[in-house]
Amino acid sequence: MKKKSRPLLVIFLLFNLMLGAQAPQLLNYQAIVRNSAGAPLANGTTVGLQFQIRDSTATGTVVYHETAQATTNQFGLITYGIGTHASLAGIQWVVGQKWLQVLIDPTGGTNYIDMGTTQLLSVPYALFAGNSTPGAQGPTGLQGIQGTTGAQGVTGNDGTNGVTGATGQQGITGNYGANGLTGATGPIGNTGPAGGGATGPMGNTGATGLQGVTGNDGANGPTGATGAMGNTGTAGVGATGATGTIGGPAGGDLTGSYPNPTLITTGVTAGTYGDSNHVAQLTVDANGRVTSAANVSVTANIGGSVPIGGIILWSGAIANIPANWRICDGNNGTPNLQDNFVVGAGNTYAANVTGGAANHSHTTPQLTVPGLTFSGNTNAAGSANETQYAAVNGCCGNECSTPGHSHVYSGTTGTGTIAANSTGTTNSLPPYYALAYIMRVN
Repeated sequence: MKKKSRPLLVIFLLFNLMLGAQAPQLLNYQAIVRNSAGAPLANGTTVGLQFQIRDSTATGTVVYHETAQATTNQFGLITYGIGTHASLAGIQWVVGQKWLQVLIDPTGGTNYIDMGTTQLLSVPYALFAGNSTPGAQGPTGLQGIQGTTGAQGVTGNDGTNGVTGATGQQGITGNYGANGLTGATGPIGNTGPAGGGATGPMGNTGATGLQGVTGNDGANGPTGATGAMGNTGTAGVGATGATGTIGGPAGGDLTGSYPNPTLITTGVTAGTYGDSNHVAQLTVDANGRVTSAANVSVTANIGGSVPIGGIILWSGAIANIPANWRICDGNNGTPNLQDNFVVGAGNTYAANVTGGAANHSHTTPQLTVPGLTFSGNTNAAGSANETQYAAVNGCCGNECSTPGHSHVYSGTTGTGTIAANSTGTTNSLPPYYALAYIMRVN
């Protein structure tokens, strides 16, 4: 990644010229963000930014901190106003040098990469001057001597290459020129003499051998006479017989006679079996024929394999109890379980017995109160014990008003009874939820 320093410097100069017009308290920052291959980031890429202004040196105390995000343009350029999310007013521009440290996360997060720290020159300090009270206008000074030209600034990095222009149209191909004239043919040169030595003499031909004697041909034998051709016999074809008739009584699962037999009736009524409330119940014989068919209610077998006489709890309406089931109300061979609890039978309780009651009464027996023994010692005239003693035994002369004496006292209270009392009836049911008992009867 490379930071473009020249655009930042130009913007600072423009900012300095705008202070007199109450410019915003912001520092403009621009940079071109590149990837590891040196190419600018794509247009619309979000970049994470962090700015820190340090005091006095590049590693001095951080006097300003701001985090933000910016979006690249088609050249990979980002632009941001430092001070947008935090105030620059608290920076003491007049005291010491100030350094700007920039950190960037090219993925838009907070995993920042330190891009370096650069000293802020005179332009940012104009922020301080913009907040101060203007002094009285002084007289115009004499024209100063022309200062020495400053050193040439560092050349900024090359800008991003512009987009390649479109390729121009193909030019028109010119016509071929006319063929030139054919030059004259030059004269044929003389034929040189044929080379080669003289031919040698032919050798003598050898003598031809004698011809052998040819044998005589044999005589041909006589040709035999040709026999007479016999007569062709007549092919014999029998007459076609008459077509037989298919008939006879049908057998197996058919009745009647061929060729039009019919199926044997199995007693099953034609129709559709099974619907949303019924299932089809079929009987098939050894030959795979359906011999009976019926509709069975889906609710007829509710409870799965509950046998006849089995009892379950029913949470539906009493009027909707399924077929083959009856409410346990003492009718239709059912026990009366209405308003009753069920107790497990087989030990203390025999099967099918009843008992208990909805309400119960409790009677308290007569209670006898025993006598209570008491004792004590009077301590001084007018005390509680003195008064109690006098109440039981009376005063001894003038001792009731004489302090400093004491008496020991004791005794036993009398016995008594509390009559028996019946409390009446009570109902001690815990919280309950009522369900109906139903029994399968067929």
